[in-house]
Formats: sequence, structure tokens, C-alpha cells
Amino acid sequence: MMSNQALISGLKNIVGHSWVHDRASESAAPYLERFGFSPVCVVLPANTEELETIIKSADKDGFSVWVLPNTAGNGGLVGSSDNDKAVVMLDLSRMNQIIDVDPDAAYALVEPGVSYQQLYDYLQDKHPNLWIDCDRNSQHSVAGSICAREYGYTFYGDHFFMQCGMEVMLADGNLVRTGMGSLPGNNTWQLYKFGFGPYVDGLFTQSDLGIVTKIGLWLMPAPAAYQPFMVSLPRLEDLSMAVELMRPLKINMVVGNTVIISSPAMDAAPYQRRSDYIENGAVDEGALKGSLNLGQWNLYGAFYGSEKNVEAMWSTLEPALKLIPGAKVFKRGERADDKVWQNREKMMRGVPVEGMDNIVNWQGDSVLSLSATAPLAGEDSLKLQQMVSSILSEHGFDYLCEYALAMRSMSKRINLPFDSRIDGSREQAEKCLYELATRLSNAGYGITHISTGYLPVALEGFKSGGLVDLQARLKDALDPKGILAAS
Repeated sequence: MMSNQALISGLKNIVGHSWVHDRASESAAPYLERFGFSPVCVVLPANTEELETIIKSADKDGFSVWVLPNTAGNGGLVGSSDNDKAVVMLDLSRMNQIIDVDPDAAYALVEPGVSYQQLYDYLQDKHPNLWIDCDRNSQHSVAGSICAREYGYTFYGDHFFMQCGMEVMLADGNLVRTGMGSLPGNNTWQLYKFGFGPYVDGLFTQSDLGIVTKIGLWLMPAPAAYQPFMVSLPRLEDLSMAVELMRPLKINMVVGNTVIISSPAMDAAPYQRRSDYIENGAVDEGALKGSLNLGQWNLYGAFYGSEKNVEAMWSTLEPALKLIPGAKVFKRGERADDKVWQNREKMMRGVPVEGMDNIVNWQGDSVLSLSATAPLAGEDSLKLQQMVSSILSEHGFDYLCEYALAMRSMSKRINLPFDSRIDGSREQAEKCLYELATRLSNAGYGITHISTGYLPVALEGFKSGGLVDLQARLKDALDPKGILAAS
């Protein structure tokens, strides 16, 4: 096996000296501070040719590559690499071409380095009648978010469902185009998802089976009318009634967007400091809610469609929402000086918002997170709330959580901000993360997302059904040498 210095020198010959950051250099520090391991270096290829050369060098020279999450086109969650190998971190942010936008068929084809903000700005300039759907971070890779199966906030909130066609580099350096993209001269690569035979796109989401180098996504035509709404609910038990009220509307796609039900601390986190609300050693939740005009739960949804349809749907829903005792209902144009509501409303019409993902603003400098899925049912929402709040309290964490209501299920995202500069704080967050994952899985609420580096925790609950074994067999078939490292 070659020395690290020889490895770095070889990579510089491939991409240029400016695009390889030795782990000891200042330029590598922003990368290394985010993750729990120290790669030999960080490399930024500019195109698939450079990426292919790197992958083939990894095979020849005996190192693994690990793709930086949320700046690139894979999810990095299946299998594991050979622990004895040196690891090179790949940042695909230079591969940032918007290859095609079809305004009539409403789709885009992009490289993995394209961010939500970049795609939004491009569409605003050239095709303002098309909306994107973004996650909480405006700088996240579009491909990375799709491949991590993140959710957004518009009618197109299921990012993977709205994906169509991929180009993927396998561990041997070969390129594969999925779906209709493998047909020479095809004209439906971004229009028809499946091609012929087994559907394989899903293999490359939350996965280290390949690196996505191009991805297609459907864009949302701007609706004739749009009515966002916010509902503040005063009591903990109102959560169940709100979920039950929304369930038939979600199943029937009357409320088509990803409806969010958020805790006050979760809403406040990007904008407020925990230290400003401490009373007798704990957060004064009453003061927090009062200063931001928030409820015990805060629900965000939207209607899209023709003016008549939106007006009719709203005239039916608004009175039903007000049947929840103490509920306060707000529409677009109200709460004009409220940053929480204004930014939530922007995301529900596909506008990226700077800083919405800044959970550590609440406390510390780091955060661990996980998500679990549950039936779209009031009983489950309360069961989850009680279980999670109890665990968080036991470990000394605030309730920074939100529910994302999809068509027939709901996801509960849990955040654990901490200060890595304080001894033992990461370990405390890890203990809480482990207990949350274990108890949620044991209760039947499967983990769907987890912070980088905690893959085994998420997979533990899936071992009995044969899924983990199947994933390992796929890894052995597609990447027997462990060229692509997991996270």
C-alpha cells in the first residue's frame, strides 16, 4: 500500500493541486470538524472523468473514497469499507452544472454539486413559473437530498418520489444510466421512472453502492392559487386531534404539501438562543411561546390549485381547525414581522431560506439527529411524543422535534444540539441517540435518517427481517473491494 504522501501526490495529478486538501492543512479543517474520522485528504473532482480516474486509482492503490453527505449524490448508508484502508473524502460540489431544464415537461437534470439555492436562482432567472422543493438547508445538494430521501415542504415534498432518472458511477468506475437513460436516443429519461426490468434507482439512495453523477427531478409548475396556513395549538393533547384532522386530507391529497407540526423550541432554534429563556436552570417554555406568539404545537400546511378550488378547500378546513379548543389560525399576509412564520411560508412555495437548518444556534456548536416513521394516526403521535420527551428529559435535552405528515405516514425528526468543546457533551448526545433509536425501533417506529457516523445504530432494528443481509449481499456484488466507504 502506498504512503499517504504518495497517494495525495497522485490525486493532485488528477484534479490539480488546488483541489486536494491534506488533512493537516487549514483548508481541510472545515471538513474535518464536521465528522468523526480523519481522512487522508479531501478531493474535489470537476467532472466524471476525474471522478472515474480517482475511483480506479482507489482500486489500484488500495484506498476507499467517502462522499461528503449533502454536497453530493449519494446517501452513504449501506455496508462498510475495509477498516484497514486509507479513506479519501470526496466533495462533488465542483460538479455543479444544471444540464437541462424543460419548461414544458417541468423537469431538470443536474449534477450532484448543484444546490437548492443555485437551482432556485436559475429558475427565477429563466423559468420563474417553475418551483423547486427544498429541504431546510438552502446550500444542500439537490442530488444529495434526494439520495438521502429527505422531505421538503411543497406539494412535491417527497424528494425521492419526484426523482426521475440517474447516472451512477459504480465502484469499478463504470457509468450506468438508470431507467430510460440506458436507451440510446431516448427522449423520456426524465419523464418515465422505470425503464424495463427491476427498478434500481432506489439502490443508490441512502447507499454506498454507487456515486450519483447526474439526477433528474420533476419541478412543480407554479399554481394559479396558493394558500398557506399556520395553526397554533395550546395543549400537548391537541397534537392527536390535529393529526386525526389532517389524515383524511393527506390521504385524499386535499392538503398536498408536507404538513409540519413543530414544537416551539424547534421553531425558535434557528433564531433564538436557549440562554435567553433559562429560568431556574431550565427553559421557560411559557416565556418562549409568549415572545414568539407560538403554541404548544405549531402546524404548517398549504393548499395549491385553481383559485376556486383553493377557496373552497380553505372554506371547509378553516372552520374545522377552529374546532380545536384554543386553536389560532393564520394565513398568508398575517404575522408580517414573524420570521418563524414567514420562513415556513417561503419553504411551502419552494423558496430556499438561509439559516433554517441552524439548529446549533439554540445551543452549542454541534447537533446529532435522527428520524423515525409512524402511522399517520393521533394515537401514535401522542405515543411518540411521550416516549421521546421522556428520553430527552432523562438525558438533559430540550424537545427540538417536528412531525412531517406525508400521504399515509408521518416522520418525527429529533435534534440533539450540544457543545463539542465541553468534555463529555458528545458522549451524552450519543447515549441519548442510542436510547432513542433502540426504544423507537423496539416500539415499531423504524429509524429512517440518522447523523453521519451512526449507521449501525439505525440498522440494528432492521436485522431480523433479512433486509440488512440483502444489503450486504448487494454490497459484496457491486463493491467487493470496499472502494466506496459507508458513513
